[in-house]
Amino acid sequence: MGPKFAFIDSNIKNKNNKKIKSNSIKNVLVFMGATDSKNLSLKIYNAIKDKKITKPNFNFIIGYNNNSLKNILKKNKLKNIDFKIFSKDFMRYLSKADMFISAGGSSIWESIFLNKKTLIFNHSWKQLENSFNLEKQGVIKVFKKNFKSKNISDFLITEIDSGNKYILNHNNLVDSKGIDRIVKKIISISERK
Repeated sequence: MGPKFAFIDSNIKNKNNKKIKSNSIKNVLVFMGATDSKNLSLKIYNAIKDKKITKPNFNFIIGYNNNSLKNILKKNKLKNIDFKIFSKDFMRYLSKADMFISAGGSSIWESIFLNKKTLIFNHSWKQLENSFNLEKQGVIKVFKKNFKSKNISDFLITEIDSGNKYILNHNNLVDSKGIDRIVKKIISISERK
């Protein structure tokens, strides 16, 4: 239905977290959804490990059914990588991040609302149109190559090195009134019947 109808979590609606604090990327949040059916989290983790990317700090959120990350959690020896279990603290993690890496699901709206640099690794054809439209507007960056470790690490390094200097305040694109607009639409449709 578009950005004007985007759901924004009520925990961040009233936060004044829209200012970009610095140009450097210090904290990256990675969340590929509850299941991560294509194991993108693992591929991103391996790309970081293979290229020995030691900065910034990466926080991987483990979705409910993301068994590949649960296995890595026990073996991880990289000091700049931490794992979090998906929980109600997701918005707190996102608020603290400078960059958000996602599969292109609904959490990108909160990332845009909070003016986070947002990188998308689509794993479903359903996400492609939305992602490419948002990229045309300069709101996100979409990974477009095949999921080889070198391609992923090159993309991450380029985006980390470029910092936040191209991230703009997107107040006009996503606001906190999407749910209110949906409720009004539903009420107006039901009143016509």
